[in-house]
Amino acid sequence: VQERGAVARRVVVVMLLWPKRRPICIPLCVMSDERARIIIMPRLALYVLAVLAVIARGAESTSSSSFTYEYSSNLDLADSARRIVSTTCAKYGSIEVLGTSTEGVEVFAVRLRKENNNEGLPKVKIVGNLHGDEPTGRVLTLGLAEWLCGHVGKDERASLILSKVDLWLVPTVNPDGYALGRRGNSKDVDLNRDFPDRFDEGATSNWLPERGNHQVETRMIMDFIRREGPFVSRYVVVLVVCWLVRRLAACPYRSIDRSLAHSRYALVRSSLAIHEGALVANYPWDGSPDRSTGNQPSPDDATFRDLARGYASAHRKMSLASNVEFAKTKGITNGAAWYPIYGSMQDWNYVVAGCMELTLEVSEDKWPDESKLPGLFEDNLPAMLEFILRSSVRSFSGIVYGIHTNGSSNNRKAGAGAGAGKQNLPIPASVTVHPSFMNTTTDPTAGTFYRPLAPGTYTVEVAAEGFKPKTMQVEMAEDGVFVRVYLNMLSSGATTAGWLVVDPREQFQSGVIIVVGVATIAGGGLFWIHQLLLSRSSGRSLMSSLKILRR
Repeated sequence: VQERGAVARRVVVVMLLWPKRRPICIPLCVMSDERARIIIMPRLALYVLAVLAVIARGAESTSSSSFTYEYSSNLDLADSARRIVSTTCAKYGSIEVLGTSTEGVEVFAVRLRKENNNEGLPKVKIVGNLHGDEPTGRVLTLGLAEWLCGHVGKDERASLILSKVDLWLVPTVNPDGYALGRRGNSKDVDLNRDFPDRFDEGATSNWLPERGNHQVETRMIMDFIRREGPFVSRYVVVLVVCWLVRRLAACPYRSIDRSLAHSRYALVRSSLAIHEGALVANYPWDGSPDRSTGNQPSPDDATFRDLARGYASAHRKMSLASNVEFAKTKGITNGAAWYPIYGSMQDWNYVVAGCMELTLEVSEDKWPDESKLPGLFEDNLPAMLEFILRSSVRSFSGIVYGIHTNGSSNNRKAGAGAGAGKQNLPIPASVTVHPSFMNTTTDPTAGTFYRPLAPGTYTVEVAAEGFKPKTMQVEMAEDGVFVRVYLNMLSSGATTAGWLVVDPREQFQSGVIIVVGVATIAGGGLFWIHQLLLSRSSGRSLMSSLKILRR
């Protein structure tokens, strides 16, 4: 019924777009098992299918999602996700398309958050099926979505997550490999060895150079985290408008550049990647300088271990003595201490995006039998909930305010302690917890930040362009810490050099895009001026010229 319903809906779309004239039979493209097929179908049969589609659509909209724990095709997986979002998760869910695979299969995320309440929320992502032959993430992510939405008001954890977290669930990154039943993508490349690595030539503590041959799926995930595209468009438009009104000198390009630096990433601060082949929570680093096997702690080792222990302890089996391979470490391991790999997604997330990711191995079977899937979900459900809460709601978080003086034109006030002639406004800022190199940037609009942090005492530095930096001591508690930070403005003309590192390649690329954008708009303007002059010289109206151009 599910398959036929999906096909019937596609038939209706074809009918609506097809001309009322001949032919009696029309070609119909149907996606089945990820393959396009051309079917010649009489018009009468299409009418019958259209009626069935309407009936199926009505039945679907009034029924629950009734998610089943099974391995489904890529097409059915997408249909299941959309059905969950339109039924159980109608108040909280949306489908966000991340891109397409090498073979053109849509890769999407189920995004869950309280309706119209995502500004400044901590973002957490869970990614599945990076390896095509490790498919349980496809089931666990959608199962989690349905459980969360179905338990709002019934379970405090579900209510807290959907009101306080912006959760992104990506069932599959490698749909092509899944369809082929193999580890790599359609080009047989292991995606978890394809990311830029910290031992690549030119790598720095917070930047990993990219090669020109990364796989489509790898670039899609990197672009999803960086989120560079939409902002660059705003950057170009604002600069062009300022230029057109002859106010480029007064254009707020410094603020735009600062926002560009902060908006490079989607502010995803924690992540899980679901794999199979063992039963363990793996954390960075994944590789070693001499490629030997041995513990390679990162600057945030204590926090990574805390996140891994939290997951393993909440899991029903991971930390038990029955998990023989990892009994001594109670279900957790440093990546390089287990076996070193290079080009992993979790190391890239940590270095470039400031996102703390664990690589989970949730089953000793690479492709568990379908009958085991409900049990696997029950094993991992409390652990997934614990990780989401520990890395977001119970993290080190806060708001950074800038104390603006001397008659700011913005009348919006926030925070406390504003005296006469002063306003405390949320500002984009950089929050560094020493000795970590990881730059945690605030939400550029809300001024909020979230960062997983193990219990302990830390030195924290907060800096923002145009404001005096502040250093403070923070005592991190088990249930998290929330702070409000107030930064005073620097004297006129002063700057805060080096407060945020932006890769020069990104600055160069942004500059190139700006130049090309301005040149394109200017060229288009000259073209229309030329057409207007031609129409006047030839005696034609501008509308007649437009009709000629359209023809």
